[in-house]
Amino acid sequence: KQSDKIKSLKENKSKLMDKLIEGVVSNDDFKTYSQALDQKIKTGEEHVEQLEQSDSGIDEYVQFGLSLITNLKMVFEKSQIETKHQLLSSILQENLVLKGGKYRTPVFKEGFDLIFQSVSQLQVEKQKTGDRIAAISRLVPEVGLEPTRTLLSTGF
Repeated sequence: KQSDKIKSLKENKSKLMDKLIEGVVSNDDFKTYSQALDQKIKTGEEHVEQLEQSDSGIDEYVQFGLSLITNLKMVFEKSQIETKHQLLSSILQENLVLKGGKYRTPVFKEGFDLIFQSVSQLQVEKQKTGDRIAAISRLVPEVGLEPTRTLLSTGF
């Protein structure tokens, strides 16, 4: 992390100050190393500031993207032709090719391909079906003239 690097640089500067006080480092060496550490600290802090500024507003883009993907069919159906073209070009690696009345298998862009594969894997999971019809139908009382009754274990 960038903040850990900055913290480490500040600790190094503090240690350098201790070495100056102890007389291990000369005043000239202290100034040289101190200026180099100050420059690295300044560069690191500027980098952190840039990252913080670039992250602002990303939540809105994520929310919009999720909304677009979850409603892609409706958005596509209601869009103008140019918007449809933009949507397809953001999903597909190449243009759609029509051959013999059928579209060639499209190649998805990497990001969309990952999403598509994840959804496909989820769809492979089949829902459990109920009991077999044969097992259920034996439990239904027979129909007759008399009121229906349940069968006893003896079959009467």
